[in-house]
Formats: sequence, C-alpha cells, structure tokens
Amino acid sequence: MNPTVARCNTTPIKGLALHHPTSIDITASGVPGDRAFFLVDAATHKMCSNAAHGSLLQVRADFDVAAGTISVTFPDGVTIESDVPGGAPLTASTWGNPVPAHQSDPVLSEAFSRFVGASVLLVRPDNPALGHDDEPVTLVSLASVEELARQGERPEGLDARRFRMTLDLQGCSPHEEDTWAGRQLRIGTTMLRVGVAVPRCVVTQLDPDVGTKDFPTLKVIRNYRERDENGLPFGMYASVLSPGVITVGDAVEVLPD
Repeated sequence: MNPTVARCNTTPIKGLALHHPTSIDITASGVPGDRAFFLVDAATHKMCSNAAHGSLLQVRADFDVAAGTISVTFPDGVTIESDVPGGAPLTASTWGNPVPAHQSDPVLSEAFSRFVGASVLLVRPDNPALGHDDEPVTLVSLASVEELARQGERPEGLDARRFRMTLDLQGCSPHEEDTWAGRQLRIGTTMLRVGVAVPRCVVTQLDPDVGTKDFPTLKVIRNYRERDENGLPFGMYASVLSPGVITVGDAVEVLPD
C-alpha cells in the first residue's frame, strides 16, 4: 500500500502559526502565498528566526493572494488588516544570501516589533521562490517523528508541526522518505523529485503552539542518526517536476527509477 498525505502545512509569513488546508496548489516555486513574507531585523535586514522570537508561533496570518490583502491576528485577539502596499526596496539576508525585497505595511511592522520586543520589518521578496529554503517543497513521515519521540523517551509523542514541512505523510516506515532521494513521486496531480535531506535547526526544539523549548530535538537526532555533509538530517527536500494539486489522503506513489 502506498503512503498517503496526512497533512499539508503552509503559512503566509515565515515563522508564524501554520495553516492546514485540505488541498494545496503546487507550482514550480511551491504553494502560492506560502512564505510570501518574512520578518527581518530593522537594522541588519537579516531574516528573523523563531530561534530568537519563538512567540511568533502564536501569531496567525491570513493572505488572500488574489485580493492582495493580509490580516494578522495576535494572541490577545487583536487583528490588523492590510492591503500590502509596496514599500521601500531593501536587500534582505536569508541564510547569508542576498534577497531583493520590498518593505510591507509599516503598521504591521510596528505591531510585530511591539510583540517581539525588537525592531523588525515585514518584507516581501521580489521573487516568491526566495522565501523558501533550498527547495519549494519539503516532506516528512509521521513514522519518522514517532521514532524520534521513541528515541527521545517521550511517550506522549511529538507533533510533526515542529518541523514545519509542506507535507506530513502517513503509512511509511521510519525514515522511509530518506530512501526516496533522487526518485520521482506522484502525489495527486503533482510530480515531485525528492532531493537531499533537510538539515535541522534549533527551531525544531520549540513547542509548535507556544514557541518555548520543550524537546532536545537536535541532541536526539544526533544520538541515533548520522550527520551528513549539510547537518543533522530529518525529512526531505523536493523540487517540482509538474505542477498540480495535492489533497489530504492522496496516495504517494514512488515511481521506478
């Protein structure tokens, strides 16, 4: 039996609470509107991380791609809506890479600054694909997350949301997705090619609801998995061969070499 899609995960602003749509469109650059914005330090223009601002996981953003409007709801229930005006250009830094971008609504930037207690700017990359990591799609199996919890002696288990992957898969054996490197996947009407493993960072140690550290993810991975040339592997990157639609419950067909 083929594995299936258990959950889809997206967010309009990188680092904020995840959405779980039943279906997602997949284009060559990923899911439209996913990670369409991110926050940068106002002085250095370096992308902000949940490692420094874990409380951002408590904030929800909704982005109407067609209308070009965004709303952000903070934990106190206050919602700020914006028509996302194009602001001043800047060059942001993401993982050390320069990314041409434009500042977004200053009202939202001020609200985020008050929330995190630091001066930040909400920006939108000129190229939507540059809001992602190395590839536009990521995936992990729930069995791998269950194995991580077992290795870390956490009987209550772990929520796969802490890995913030595009697709959570069920019906796999632990780390079965690792064996798909270089293979093509047919999921729904989409064709993907699995790439290399995703190197994990300290953000995976945070509770996905509140943003506080609750599990030594990196230590546990290090104790039972071999480090590769990029870091501590958990989950896989994928590129898009044929755009299409992926829906929860779709079979994941690993095609012959």
